[in-house]
Amino acid sequence: MRFRVLNDWDDDGVFSAPGDEITEAVLEVGWRLGAVTAGQRAAPPGYAEITLENRDHRFSPERSALALKPGKALRIVREQGEALIPHFTGQISAIWAEPGGFSGQKARITAQTVDAQLDGFDAALPPLPETEAGEALALLLDRLPLRREGLAQLWALGVTGYSALDSETRLADSMTAVRQFDAGITRLRYPGALWRDGMTAAEAVRDLVATERGRFYADRQGWLRFENRHQALRRVPPSAVFDETMDVLDYGCGEGVISRVRVQIRPCAIGSD
Repeated sequence: MRFRVLNDWDDDGVFSAPGDEITEAVLEVGWRLGAVTAGQRAAPPGYAEITLENRDHRFSPERSALALKPGKALRIVREQGEALIPHFTGQISAIWAEPGGFSGQKARITAQTVDAQLDGFDAALPPLPETEAGEALALLLDRLPLRREGLAQLWALGVTGYSALDSETRLADSMTAVRQFDAGITRLRYPGALWRDGMTAAEAVRDLVATERGRFYADRQGWLRFENRHQALRRVPPSAVFDETMDVLDYGCGEGVISRVRVQIRPCAIGSD
């Protein structure tokens, strides 16, 4: 099993350009994703930490104009045959060089998933008379200036190669955080109407998810996901067969399984003996 570390140097949202792979310089890598306690509604942002060999200073922001910088997208993948299976996708949050001799200089990088940005913005929603939680979450995130993938193709007026709107570039407003949200089960009356001033977007997300009793997290591809409260229910097809005449009822269960079943029968018609 081999893990690889990829960095989106040119901000195009793709990790396959020449130079995007920095695996050869990796000395140590670790990451965490998902909920940290059972039943946690909104998982904390995913976190990764990578130690790199940095004797040539190419990862030192103060020494190289092309060095890794906060905000750059980073991905950790695993080789599985010809496929690359993502295990973590986030954005660099900090990078610093460790002092040492010429043979021991290192750089340390930390990265977080996109939902880590939610603590830095205030929450706000327009009046929403009847709205389910998934729709309210999408509207909340769309109103935030989150750093998105694919910045290399944003429209920059007056900059060569970035001024041809609707050709090779696009407006920032057309970008949304990549996500997959379920429709909520409960329709909420005016979600956000009672939020206090200065409430962060992260707190608002937790409030909406708790109201629905769903789940919110960033997955391995860096997508934000919301699951409603029915998503975790197990759907097991019934395996019992009953004789409709109710002359005899046999019930069997697996060894070591203790069950108590109560059945109430209301006949719709009375036939002959």
